[in-house]
Amino acid sequence: MRHTLLFAANALLCGALAAAQPQLLDDATLELDNWRVTLSTFTEKWHTLQPATRPQIFRRKENRTAPDGARQLQYNLQIPGAAPGELTLALTPAGNGGAHFRGVAKFAKPSAIKFLCLQGSLPISLYGTAAFEADGKRIPFPKEFRGEVVISRPVKQFRLPTVSGEILLEGDFFLRIQDGRKWNGAGFGIRIGFLPHTGQQISQTTFDFQIRHGKAGAFGPALGNVYQPPVVAAAGKEWKPFTYHRNVQKNSVLDFSGFLDAPAGKYGPLVVSPEGKFVFRDRPGIPVRFYGANFVGDSQLPNRQQAEELADRLAAFGFNVVRIHHHDNEIYDRGGNSPSRIDPERVDRLDYLLACLKKRGIYYTTDVYVSRRNIPAAELGSIGAIASPAEYKALFYINDDVYADWERWAKAFLTRVNPHTGLALKDDPALITLSLVNEGNPDSWWNRSPRAMQLYNARFAEWKKTHTNGTFVEFLSELTSGRYRQMAEFLRGLGCRALLTDQNFLCNLPLAASRSLYDFVDNHAYWDHPRFAEKPWQLPVLPSQSHPLAARPGIPGQLMPSRIFGKPFTVSEFDYANPNQFRAVGPALMAAYAAFQAWDGLFPFAYAHSLNAVTNPANTRGFFDIATDPVKTFSQRLGARLFLHGGIRPAERAFAAVATSPFRKGAEAEAPLPFCDLGFLARIGLATSLPLPGNRVAALIDIGTGAAPAGGNIPSFTASEKLIPDLIQAGLLPQGCFDAASGRFTAPGGQLELNRKQRTLRITAPGGEVLAPAVGKTLQGRLLAVEHSSVPAVFALLPVDGDKLDSARRMTLFHLTNTQATGMKFGNAHLDRLESWGKLPFLARRGTAQVTLRLPRGNWELYALDTAGKRIARVTPEPAPEGTLRLALDNARYPEAVFAYELIRK
Repeated sequence: MRHTLLFAANALLCGALAAAQPQLLDDATLELDNWRVTLSTFTEKWHTLQPATRPQIFRRKENRTAPDGARQLQYNLQIPGAAPGELTLALTPAGNGGAHFRGVAKFAKPSAIKFLCLQGSLPISLYGTAAFEADGKRIPFPKEFRGEVVISRPVKQFRLPTVSGEILLEGDFFLRIQDGRKWNGAGFGIRIGFLPHTGQQISQTTFDFQIRHGKAGAFGPALGNVYQPPVVAAAGKEWKPFTYHRNVQKNSVLDFSGFLDAPAGKYGPLVVSPEGKFVFRDRPGIPVRFYGANFVGDSQLPNRQQAEELADRLAAFGFNVVRIHHHDNEIYDRGGNSPSRIDPERVDRLDYLLACLKKRGIYYTTDVYVSRRNIPAAELGSIGAIASPAEYKALFYINDDVYADWERWAKAFLTRVNPHTGLALKDDPALITLSLVNEGNPDSWWNRSPRAMQLYNARFAEWKKTHTNGTFVEFLSELTSGRYRQMAEFLRGLGCRALLTDQNFLCNLPLAASRSLYDFVDNHAYWDHPRFAEKPWQLPVLPSQSHPLAARPGIPGQLMPSRIFGKPFTVSEFDYANPNQFRAVGPALMAAYAAFQAWDGLFPFAYAHSLNAVTNPANTRGFFDIATDPVKTFSQRLGARLFLHGGIRPAERAFAAVATSPFRKGAEAEAPLPFCDLGFLARIGLATSLPLPGNRVAALIDIGTGAAPAGGNIPSFTASEKLIPDLIQAGLLPQGCFDAASGRFTAPGGQLELNRKQRTLRITAPGGEVLAPAVGKTLQGRLLAVEHSSVPAVFALLPVDGDKLDSARRMTLFHLTNTQATGMKFGNAHLDRLESWGKLPFLARRGTAQVTLRLPRGNWELYALDTAGKRIARVTPEPAPEGTLRLALDNARYPEAVFAYELIRK
């Protein structure tokens, strides 16, 4: 990769040496020479609580700077599970150029706290070859993952290399460094803890240390260099500038709108078949799948001209559904001018967009509550005003006033008639499903506000009187189950026919108890979700740059066990986030294995988060947005085609994990990794009751949440590391389908093959082939073969004029590498610290490869395309045996970077 270095780096480095003085920032961050740690504590599920993001937990009462530079911050504490308390942080300059830093927390009575500390992250790319010193002992950072904990104990001395030298801490504190690779992270987590830092009976806890900065080796033997110059993407030999067109030419080989069946709703409402699949009421017996993007914020409120253009654009992706998301906050009338509290002008924009989508054969799904905020006390009764979605979700399952507000909004939103369709949403068959509270799982929210926590604790204490041995997670499950029944009854009473779901994120096994009640199960998952270095949802961000094909279980593997047999399963949010340089393979990986699992719906997150992202061609920002990421514009076409029309056969064999006692392993338990692995060879999911109707599974799997019935005629196996070999030995999986050493999974029938060690993916189906080869290696499909790819890339062959490659007369050949915007700035060559999104033009990573195509007989012509699908050059194949085309691909050969080629048989 060619990068433009910042020539001022040496000057900046010298400046850092002169100015490296400890600072205590307003958000309770201690900063010194680009090393930052922030005051933090944690919930029982290890959600981080910090003053900037949880001001209701850390209520600041003083922020003072003395004339001599001394800084003091004071907070009133409302830590979940602890008595009220006070905390003081004080940083006092010292004569040696450093400072004295002291923290004291006191509680009204002995309390349980969970790791009160200063928390930060050290990039593995920088520190993986360095070391630190604790109490005089030099300890190397592990180059490879060897376990979660690097160090975890009280210390009196800690020395760490930094950008321009090293820092030294001397005093009394707890030091924990852990390896984030356990969670697919890119950093070593560091915590400078109070003493005692955790425990059940803590009245007072402190840390106290001197902190100094010096040049490398100032306080002891050198610990290694962790400075790397930043890099900025620029056009050159390895990066080709190109024009990114949001719209594609009608009837080009990038236009997949011809696969839609318009108008949406023509077959009546969506229902669930006796086999647990989505079908249309007036077209029974034919399962239907859905694939399409989320819309967030005002991206779904275009004017009429924009709506028509946007609907055409989505149809060209081949999307047959969209998810309307975070809409409630956008159309909420805070001025109180509308009796329904729905802004008539803004909702009309949404109405018109839905009508445009419906006309083109694109269905929709949405949520009743997502993020409506700043709701006044007048609408909420005795509970008072609610400012944030976090508090709304925390209170929703425990407070009836908040639930009553949900009912009022649901009625107003679902019963008002869309003037452009003539139907209320509740009556519109194009509305296929409803999520009731987006990501509202109370296990993740109940302790996010003091008043919610008090309500839950009081109700739990009352519940325990009649459930002596019951656990808190069982109590929450009863609450969510009861609330779901209440919501479903209310919506059915309105005449709403859409299929319903709730608690649509996380893979924790106890969720199966409530999810078994829903019409279908929905979940969310992300690969390389942004981790923020300083402030939430602001740069800099710390991508892991981990490869989705190398992960165990990865995405979609982590999701597979959360399906419940007998119910449809959807993933209404998934993404392989930008700027992960391997994200191009994500949609094909997800779509192929979702089809193999016989899932029912996939919803990439998101097409856009703002109307600006939809309409402004100069917008290059976004972790998730398809609209501002050229890679996703192509890769999501692959996902849609593979899932909807690829002809990938669902796995013949199914294996159910017994989850008749889903609470047995605790609130946070997930399915064992060997069971997740099994999902790459067979359909897997949970059985929440036995026997399963029709004996649809080949075996039951014991994952510790229930047992197979004694004397049953279905075999049972334990989810140990021997699970797959045991199933092969029993004849339930074919010989040769699995190689543990390489992490190779060859799906029975041979259509899919994943190799984690080689980081390769092969998809060979009647309706499409996708190859993600290792750099420089050969990977062969049935019609498509790739040799000597110069960079990580995805190659695909799709039919345009039908569902099958063998009979196609027009095809699209894809060659997807990474893209960046000009000036996109990273903190180092590992690309694990993004500091700027850059600007136009976009740049494509140059990639070359030898591609061989074995095509139906005929006179084939080949054209290179621009991003709108317009032909820009005729491509001449190399000499090859009859029946094959051999191509020397170079995506930078033409005036525009090339991501796709048109094949046409004359």
